[in-house]
Order: sequence, then structure tokens, then C-alpha cells
Amino acid sequence: MDLRNESFEIPSDEDLDSDEEGLRRYERSPTCREKMNKLFDRLQEKFDVNLAHRRFSLQEREKQQQYQSLDYIETYSNVYKKHIRGRRRGHSMLRWILFMLVGLSCGFIAFMMRQTIDLIIDSRMRYVGYLIENGSYVGAWFFVVGTAATLAAAASAVVVYIWSNAAGSGVEEVIAYLNGIEMPRVFNIRTAVIKFISTIASVSSGLPVGPEGPMIHLGAICGAGLTQGRSKTLNCTTSLFKNFRNTRDHRDFITAGAGAGISAAFGAPIGGLLFVMEEMSTHWKPSLTWMIFFTSMVSFCTVSLFNSAFDAWHLTATFGVFANSAAVLFEVKHIIQLNILAVFPSILIGALGGIFGGVFTLANVTVNRWRLKVVNTKTRKMIEPVILAVLFATVTLLLPLLDNCQEIMQSSKDNGPTTKTWSTEQPDVLATFMCSGDSQYNPLASLTLSRNGNIGTIRRLFSRGTYPEFGSSTLVAYFLMYFCFAIYSAGMSISSGLLVPMILMGATMGRIVGNVLVASTIDNPDLTYLSKQEWIDPGVFALIGSAAFIGGVSRLTVSLVVIMLEISAELHFLLPIMIAVMVAKWVGSALSPSLYHALLDIKCVPMLDLERTTESIDFTKYCALDAVPREPVCIDVRVEIRTLCDLLKTTTYNCFPVVSNVDGVNIFKGTILRKDLETLLQITPLFEKNGCSPAPPLSYRSLTEYQKTFFHKTPRKPDWHSLIDAGDFQSYINLDPYINCSPFTVQPEFSLDLTYDLFTHLGLRHLVILKRDKCMGIITRKDLISGILEERLLGTSAVSRYHTSNRPEWTEQDEQLRVVEDDADSFATTSANNTNFG
Repeated sequence: MDLRNESFEIPSDEDLDSDEEGLRRYERSPTCREKMNKLFDRLQEKFDVNLAHRRFSLQEREKQQQYQSLDYIETYSNVYKKHIRGRRRGHSMLRWILFMLVGLSCGFIAFMMRQTIDLIIDSRMRYVGYLIENGSYVGAWFFVVGTAATLAAAASAVVVYIWSNAAGSGVEEVIAYLNGIEMPRVFNIRTAVIKFISTIASVSSGLPVGPEGPMIHLGAICGAGLTQGRSKTLNCTTSLFKNFRNTRDHRDFITAGAGAGISAAFGAPIGGLLFVMEEMSTHWKPSLTWMIFFTSMVSFCTVSLFNSAFDAWHLTATFGVFANSAAVLFEVKHIIQLNILAVFPSILIGALGGIFGGVFTLANVTVNRWRLKVVNTKTRKMIEPVILAVLFATVTLLLPLLDNCQEIMQSSKDNGPTTKTWSTEQPDVLATFMCSGDSQYNPLASLTLSRNGNIGTIRRLFSRGTYPEFGSSTLVAYFLMYFCFAIYSAGMSISSGLLVPMILMGATMGRIVGNVLVASTIDNPDLTYLSKQEWIDPGVFALIGSAAFIGGVSRLTVSLVVIMLEISAELHFLLPIMIAVMVAKWVGSALSPSLYHALLDIKCVPMLDLERTTESIDFTKYCALDAVPREPVCIDVRVEIRTLCDLLKTTTYNCFPVVSNVDGVNIFKGTILRKDLETLLQITPLFEKNGCSPAPPLSYRSLTEYQKTFFHKTPRKPDWHSLIDAGDFQSYINLDPYINCSPFTVQPEFSLDLTYDLFTHLGLRHLVILKRDKCMGIITRKDLISGILEERLLGTSAVSRYHTSNRPEWTEQDEQLRVVEDDADSFATTSANNTNFG
């Protein structure tokens, strides 16, 4: 068929419009999942917690760059190689002794904290009950409000006016340090003392906070300080532990201390090990597993031994006997068999835990951002916890007035082997609260005025066979009240944690689901139920709800499941707990980031997460050279003093490539840190003056001693032209003995995805881009922060920019941000080699 003679009709505009309408009809409509993801992204951007699309302002960038990175890897120079060759080995036994010392100290601190808190809370609640029983309700209100305000004022005053680094739980600071960020004054003895005092006062005041988060921080402080053998505050030092004064051992001891803190706080040694492995540490080695396990075991044994013998500082048993109530925090004595049908309510509880956990994180981040703008003076920071304590104490005392008294129900054993009767707990653990006679109790008062504080309330919620004890309306009212106050409490200028409040809120949520299931499945729920229906017990779902709520807030999985099993001894409910935690993690991750990472984001801490939070960048499409900010500034291996002074004055880089000029070509020799250059400039005998031979190279130990003296006596940004004699400017210094001969190097075309993995898994601070013995640039950990990296990769590929003449010019905004970024790795502060316990 010859198409050349055929005539073709040109379509009209109406035909084209109709075709477009047809195409639109056939276009695929967004799926439900895509709509939900878009909704969640908008929600996160609304609350400014979407870490994948986070854009820092210039002020936030300046705050972000104030943090220094840590050098976990020693400078492998000639003087260091000579030092390690002459160093004697055989410190493994001393290392294990130090880990045991950390575990003992963590366990004893947890014991003293718990006994003191129990004593204060028990004394307060007993006297309140005495006043109410004698009809002095107004007196009870004055007493509760007065003691709560006094304790809250004490908790905030020591933090605000004495040591602000003790504020919060401290978990975020420990995570940041183990990620490679130096956190000044976070691991000294002042922080430990103030955090110990403030935690006791804040928890005893009745605020919706807990001591578990601060115990993690206190454990990390024990690992950081006791193992160094010196204290600037106490003005004491010993050379016994000098071989452990390096950043790598320092990091291992802090990791072990954090695990011991979890073990002591919850009585969960295996959970403590898994917690630091999953949430805190980004650098792991097999030997560290055994060390942390040993430390957690010692901590658990110590706290269980002492808590078994004492109750609120009263000796109750023979010392040396381990009580189950001390070893298992929320022990459940009534064993219930698991039914496969419990999986379906567990999925629902997991979804609710993810939803409420995500909402909790979004609301808390919003409150904390508002707090930074409004509560910004010392007076306001101190008054804020006092006002909240007064309000919370008032609400907890008035809320039971809305509930009716109920009869205490005793369990009947005359129903046969297949029928059981619902009951309530014993009268000694329930609050009568203005009820007539000892045979009645007030459900809401039993939750808000528990003699054991939050711990006692959680035990009430975990109790088995007690469905009528708390009605659904009672639990809903209590959950909403506690949920709102807990959102605002996290982030105040007091030392406190959120793990116990999260367990309480999750238990309340799970018990509500359990009540609904009982009411909808059992014909006569107020009286009896069949043995095969025992799995619907609300106490079971309270335990599952606790795990789900924590998972929805923190996104923990393995460690959370193990901790929940250890604190309840409910191994047979492993399956529903795992299901609820996984569902809560999926749902919560769709709504918001984890709470710890969101709080770190508020503090502008430059974290490198193992899971990349940058969704707009495909790391596999870029190379390592794309992340290099600008061309490197190199130093000759034999450099003039004047040139070195000018370089330190005009640049703020922390690491410099060292090159050797061979036939007019600069050959890469290694790298040298800024702190080493600043130290060498202070030692004039090393200068080559007027052809005279310099002194022999310093030993590694002498170099570190000079660094300690220099950084303690020299200002942060010294004027090198005034510190050095004018006659020494024309002298030279040989840097060869102090060069890092083994820096981590990659080719320019090396994958950016693998580059990110090198920084996160090896704990790198600098990575040299090397091509045929020529240094093309240096990548620092802050160059891989999501916001900075996205801004840099918006242009063309760095490989083409290096080899073409049309390299894009820097804008004024780029230069402002780059100046701020240059300060990131400048003027290296004292590392763990110079860290004092004080």
C-alpha cells in the first residue's frame, strides 16, 4: 500500500481536547499508600520534624558547626609507631577490673536513687492518705502541692543555677558522643552529682517523669570517669590507668557504662547490652559484646542484691538473699497461657502504639521548639517545672472526684476448674480516697495516688484477673490527662527520663483495648469467665501496649522486646510483644522520626545515622569527590614557620594534607592534625635555625603532655604572630615524624554510598581523596550531613568540575554557609586523651 498518495486529515482543536480528556481518564490515580505517604510527609513538614527534608537556617547551621568531631583512630605517625613498639602489653586483666568497677558503681548508684525516691514518695502518699482519711481534704491539697512545688524547684534550681549540662535525660548526649561528636562537660563529676540530685527531686515530686534515662547517662559518666584515673575537680590523678586514656578505650567504657545503666534501672542485663548495640553505638566489635555483658551482669547483681535487702531504706531481709520483686521490676505471678487469637489484638495495639507514639513525638518536638523561644531565661526555666508540678498535683488530687467508689471484689475458688471469677487486688494497694468503709476503693485515686508512684501504677495495670478494677472510662480519662502532661514535661530544665512514663501510657492504652475485648466477647464480664477465655485478660494487653508505645516513640525493636520480657518475666508472650513492636515501629516511622533523633535535631547535633535520612539523594549515583567542598590546602613536609603561622591564622581546617615536592610535583605523604601543628609551634627546639640541626623528634608521650599543657593555657584562637618570636619566622620545621602515614584514602570515583558507610562503621573524621599520589580533597563527617550534602549536590558532578574550566562560581549564600562549615573541624579541642573526670 502506497501511503504517499493517501490524504491525511489534520485533527481539530476539539479532537485534541477530547483526546487529552481521554488520556486523563486513563491516567493511574494515586493509590491509598501513596496518599497516606504524602499525608505523613506533609504532617512531618508541618511540625518541622521531617529529617529527610530538613533545611537548617543559617543560625542553626552556626550552632551545628560548634560541635567538634572525635578522632577515634590514632594518628599512625613514626613517633606513634615507635611508642607502641616499646609499649608493654598485659593490660587485659586491668581492663576487666575497670569494667567490673563500672558495673559496681552503676548498680550502687541505681540502688541509692531508687531507695531515696521510694522513701520520699511513700512518705508523701502515706501522709496524704492520713489527711484524707481524717477529712482534711484541703490540707491534703496544700501538702501535695507544697511538696511537689518544693521538690520541683529543687530539681530545676540545681540544673539552672549550678550545672545546666545535667538537664534532660542525657540519653541524646550519650548517643551523640558514641556517634563521634564531642559533647563538652557531659561526662564529668559535676554532671553526675547534679543529675543524681535533680532526678531524685523531679521523680519524687510526682511529675510524669522517670529515673531510667538519667541512669543511662550516669552509667556512661561512670564509664568515662572512673576508668581514666584522674579528676580535675577532685585534684587527683594516677598513672595506673594511663594506657586507657585514648578515645577508643574511652568510647568502649562509655558504651559499657550506658548498658550497665539500663541493666541497673530495669533489671535487664541482656536488654542493656542490646539497647546500646541497637540505639546508641554505631561502631561495634565482638570483644565489646563480652565486656558490656560482663558490666551489665555486675550492675544487675549489685542493684538486685541491695534492693532485696532494703525497702525505702528500711532493712527488710537478710543481706545476700535475692528477692524476685527486686530482680523483676514488674513481676507478674499469675501465669496465663497464650492463645493464637491474641495475635490480632496485638496488631491493633501495635498500630495504636505507633499512632500515639508518633503524635507524642510530634507534640513534644513542637513544645520544645516553642520552649527554646519563650522559656529562655534562668528564672523562667526554674519556674516552669514548679508551675507544672502544681498543676499536675492539683489534677491528680481532683480527678478522683469524678469517679465513683466501687466494692472490692474477692476471687472465688468454688466455680470449678473451667470457670473463674473476676476480682480486684488487695485493699492495701488500692486507694479508698473518701470512700465509706474499707471495702470500697476509688479507681482513679488508685492510679493517681499510688504509694509506689509510677511503678505502683504500672503494677496495678499489669495485674491479672482484675478486669473490674478499672473501667474503660477511668482508663481513658487517666490516659488523656497523663499523656498531655508527659508531652510537656519532657524537655524541661530538670534531670528526668521518659521510659517509665511511656510504659505507663502504653499499659493504660493496652488495658483499654483489653477491657473492650472482654466486654465484647464474654457474656457476663462482671462475674465469671471460662478458663479458655483467660487470654483476653486486660493485664496481658497492658504489657503488650507498653512495648508498643515505647516502640512507637523510640523505634526500638530487639532490645525493647528483651527488656519487656526481663522486667515482667512473661516469656510465653514473646510472640504478641514482637508483633506489636514491629507494627508500632512501622506506623510510628510513617508519622515522625524517633524521639531521641528528633531531640538531637532540635539541638542541631550533626549526627550521621546508620540509616540515611536523605531521601532526595541516591548515594549510589554520586562519587566521593562530589562531597568535597573545595580544593585542599596542602603543607610541605618541611615548612617555614611564617608560612605555618599564616596558614593557621587564615584557615580553620582541622586536618591538612602533607606533600613532598619531587621534581616540581607535589607527592602526597600523609596528613597532620591542627592540634599537632599548634603543639609543635610551641616547641622552639624543633625549629631549624640558621642551618643548625634541630633537636631530636619528640616522643609520643612527650607530644601528648605538651598538648595537655598547651590546650589548657592557650586561648581558643591564639595569635601565632604574637606568640612566636620574630626571629623564628624564617626557621623551618620538619613534620615528617608526626605525619599520619596511614590515613584512610579512596579514589575520586569511589562510591559516595560506600563513603558514607566508611564514616558510620569505622568512626572516621577525615577521608582523603587521592588520585595518583595527588590529593584531590578531604571529606569530613560534617560534609555528609543531609542538609549540607543536598545543597552541595544540587550542581554538576564534582568530577567534571575538577577537570573543566566552567566550574560554577560560589554564591554569597554558599560562602556564608561554607565559612560556618569551616569552623566545624577547626581548633581541635581536647580529645579523650585530655578528658578529665571533672
